[in-house]
Amino acid sequence: MKRAIFIIVFLFCGFVSEAQKMQLGKVTVAELGQKTHQIDTSAAAAVLFSKAKTTFKIDREHHFKAVHEYNVKIKIYKKEGLGQANQEIAYYIGYKQLKPEQLRVEDAATYNLVGGQVKRTKVSSSEVFKEKVNESWKTATVVFPDVKIGSIIEFKYTVTSENIHAFPNFRFQRSIPVDYAEYVSEIPVNYQYKILTNGLFPIQSKVDTKSGSQSFENKYGQTNSLQYTLKVVTLSASELPALKSEDYVDNVDNYRASVDHELELIQFPDAPVRNFSQTWESLTQTIYKDEDFGAQIKKAEYFMDPLKRALAGTEPKAERMKKVFSLVQDRMSWNNRNGFYTADGVEKAWLNQTGNVAEINLMLVAMLNMAGVETYPVLISTIDHGVPAFPNQTSFNYVVACAIVDGRKVLMDASNKYTTPGIVPAKILNWSGRLVRQDGSSEEMSLTKPELSRRSYSLMGEVRPDGTVQGKTRVQMSELAGFEFRERFSGTNKESYAERLEQLYDNIEIDNYAVANENRSTDPVVETFDFTTAKHSEVIGGKLYIDPMLFFSMHANPFTTEERLMPVFFGYPRQSRYIIILKIPDGFAVESLPESVNITTGENVVSFRLACQTAGNSITISATYETGQMLVGSGFYPSIKGFFGEMVAKEKQKIVLKKA
Repeated sequence: MKRAIFIIVFLFCGFVSEAQKMQLGKVTVAELGQKTHQIDTSAAAAVLFSKAKTTFKIDREHHFKAVHEYNVKIKIYKKEGLGQANQEIAYYIGYKQLKPEQLRVEDAATYNLVGGQVKRTKVSSSEVFKEKVNESWKTATVVFPDVKIGSIIEFKYTVTSENIHAFPNFRFQRSIPVDYAEYVSEIPVNYQYKILTNGLFPIQSKVDTKSGSQSFENKYGQTNSLQYTLKVVTLSASELPALKSEDYVDNVDNYRASVDHELELIQFPDAPVRNFSQTWESLTQTIYKDEDFGAQIKKAEYFMDPLKRALAGTEPKAERMKKVFSLVQDRMSWNNRNGFYTADGVEKAWLNQTGNVAEINLMLVAMLNMAGVETYPVLISTIDHGVPAFPNQTSFNYVVACAIVDGRKVLMDASNKYTTPGIVPAKILNWSGRLVRQDGSSEEMSLTKPELSRRSYSLMGEVRPDGTVQGKTRVQMSELAGFEFRERFSGTNKESYAERLEQLYDNIEIDNYAVANENRSTDPVVETFDFTTAKHSEVIGGKLYIDPMLFFSMHANPFTTEERLMPVFFGYPRQSRYIIILKIPDGFAVESLPESVNITTGENVVSFRLACQTAGNSITISATYETGQMLVGSGFYPSIKGFFGEMVAKEKQKIVLKKA
């Protein structure tokens, strides 16, 4: 019997010990002395625990506010982890009818091992910096003092919000390993929420109920008490690996282990059920009715005179569309702020010749409709904003125009100086948007199938007996390829850009670099340059061994891991075509050429073709690389990895020249 009691006491002490580890202020000598993470020894830092709790607090008007409390404890293992000393917290301030969220940071401290003892250094209020990011968001940066290898930092912060319709996204997974993460919601049972977990790792769930009560002061200064039943939901996850970006990934946050909450209904006894579950349709109707959205599209007086001048004598709708687009694009400058609501309004933006994305593109919508071109705004979540979990006010962060011309939908973004009708920045090609009609109704609009973007490479070269290759190259870029070049080239002189190209093309030497149409968005960009390279052929035993693709080769397979959890993101459809003509040096003849290849993954994902042939004293190499899908599931990864492995191997086959 005594033995049984001993075991029970021992286990209880173990539970208490574990619970203490999950509390702020309970830093031990053993934790500070730990040199590496117990699972991922390469980790520069790790979250020992991250706990959040959402409760409701009642105010004088008998309205509930959501109180989100977070407790975080982080261990620094290596020099690369010292960046954790600056913790950034974002909170929302862009509500229309609600007060901005309030943030309070407390119990923030750094712990170090000094002389075998735990030393605590508190974060002062002067080390918490709050900054407005845009009309919708603010951030607080907590700067921890005296952080070094081996340190532990911990902090608590509370976000109080009048928004009980949707809670902030809670991230179980981070860019560093997480030993334990927990999110608890204690909500009156009268409020029912849709809980959506995201990510590639399992999250444990536990549901319980308990009694709750609150005392509060009414508007007359009297103290009242409210009794209710709470629904307690505990979501937890352990030993989560670091979420790291990989090549060919759109936005890693789309695959992060996290949780979102959306209010579905409120139900009190003897009262009708109030349903709050939003649809995309109801959300867009709310957005359209807002003074800073739909009302802006109806304003026209400010642009009527310049619009009439721009359209004088123009009849076809396609030409009207182009002229209106140019009118807005040429006059307006983007102030580097996204959003789908206007900040100062379209009229003031037109007067100042600058505005946010909404002001410029809603102005474009209004102007095109006035010009007789049927046009609608399209709400979008950009790639870096992520894929929305469910309909809510933070689902979108961008708006563009969509004109209907000859039965075809043409997307336009006049906030960028290098776009054209039908060619929009790749950052907005994120699954789908919502096309919003004048009555506020909407429909989903796919953004995954833009026009094929083309790059054409022409190279005329001469191989010398010592293996050096010299020649001329011409590159033509159209559609999105041309747009991306213009953005990349903007603000860079030709000499600097030529140096960047030399590095991109495996450190070749470039002379006489020239570019045409860099400022004419309607025409393809054309690059020309002379080159010299001694790295792409070599002399062995009197023979010349030449890389058929020269400096256009892909040197290594970008997909090296055995498995992949995230989908593979190729972005927009693209095609690269190569014609390479190499003159054989005098006194040499072709001994062998690489075999022609035609490889593909199937399902229009990615393909590669290569062929070599001789004609007189020259060799012609033709190749085409093409991708057709935006996003491919991880189940297709073995095919993609195998494809690129085979393509790299084929490109490494040599042209062999022997002495004639």
